[in-house]
Amino acid sequence: MNFEKYETSNFLSAIQSLPPRIKYALQAVPEHIQAIAQEIRFRQEKKIMLTCAGRDLILEDNFNYKLSKSQMEEIFLSLCGYSIHSCQHQIKDGYLTLQGGHRAGICGTAVIRDGQVASLRDISSINIRIARNIKGISGELINRMYHNGIKGTLVCGAPSSGKTTLLRDLANTLSSGKNGKYYKVALADERGELSAVKDGSAFAIDGITCDVLNLYPKPVAIMQAIRCLSPDVIICDEIGTLDECEAILQGMNSGVPVIASIHAHDIAELLQKPQANMLIERNAFKYIAFLVGRDSPGKIKEIVEVKKNDKADRSNLDNRFLRVDGF
Repeated sequence: MNFEKYETSNFLSAIQSLPPRIKYALQAVPEHIQAIAQEIRFRQEKKIMLTCAGRDLILEDNFNYKLSKSQMEEIFLSLCGYSIHSCQHQIKDGYLTLQGGHRAGICGTAVIRDGQVASLRDISSINIRIARNIKGISGELINRMYHNGIKGTLVCGAPSSGKTTLLRDLANTLSSGKNGKYYKVALADERGELSAVKDGSAFAIDGITCDVLNLYPKPVAIMQAIRCLSPDVIICDEIGTLDECEAILQGMNSGVPVIASIHAHDIAELLQKPQANMLIERNAFKYIAFLVGRDSPGKIKEIVEVKKNDKADRSNLDNRFLRVDGF
């Protein structure tokens, strides 16, 4: 990975909500490491670890002891803004969205009520994923695929491959007129990662024709966008449930294309997911883009065009997908 690719500001933004001693130790990390860090990991009775371009680096010089239980509790409280109650809706799902769009994944002991996770206690590990803007990274996709209008697109990749980074730049580019037209973009940002909204302002979105539905459940956001915002395109992250799939299909039936993401490294893995199969069979997406991986966040490896569903043998991949040249 090119050390000049990122700035240190994203790293410094991601650590702002940490307790002072932890924050100061991380601020002392060399700038070339700050610039390429993707994750910051805290584990009880372990040293702090940074993930950089797929490599794990242990923080030794500036913080040379293992994190105690009380320190883990302090980190957790600090990330919650010392108000666990106000963050419970996120904590029960195992994450916290931080200012700047960064996300902290949380592990601990689940508190179960009525068969559902209601909260977490005894926090044992926290992983901060650093949100980054790579401006212009969606340009090739837009120029090649959307010259005759936006089409439904599914962005696929492994964890930390830059799916959110690519979607964020797509929202910015399409809503800023950079390609000769302003598209009305409805951004369904269920976890607050895409837009980095603070006090009503979306700090990660520059485009002037982008409407952000912040922290809405995706099905609700998609339906509200269709009914109230007359969007040219809806963008959302990480398809997971069948309810979300139904909302995407509703958008398609209303004439609004959806650009979304899903965890899948290749076509074989993608077709193991029921929700992906459902959307592909119903022609929800014209294109499927596969990303390279964590060493090149947001970079496209391959794009395939989804053929229209007909009476052909659907078990034969050649009857379902057509590789797009140039990637």
